[in-house]
Amino acid sequence: MPTDHGHVVSTFHQATPELVDKAIQGALQAKVEWEALPFEDRASVFLKAADLLSTKYRAEVLAAVMLGTGKNVWQAEVDAAVETIDFWRFNAKYGQSALACFLIGP
Repeated sequence: MPTDHGHVVSTFHQATPELVDKAIQGALQAKVEWEALPFEDRASVFLKAADLLSTKYRAEVLAAVMLGTGKNVWQAEVDAAVETIDFWRFNAKYGQSALACFLIGP
């Protein structure tokens, strides 16, 4: 919080080298599983995330941005919610179009 340097926004824990290695191995396995999913399933994850951010989690994300950056609600709405929702939805649609072009041709 830029206006209150003593305000605790979150806490974190120090990771051991073993825990970091475990996280890396987990991420590499998740990458393999993610890449094996059909495009439609991967796109649906982003579309669902966009739906959740535009409804259920919108206020929470706006509050976090406002606290973390000192932005007002309008700025947080534009910078966090709208941009992210549009990014997720656009890229799912763009990927669908690119995949169709690749499989069917222009």
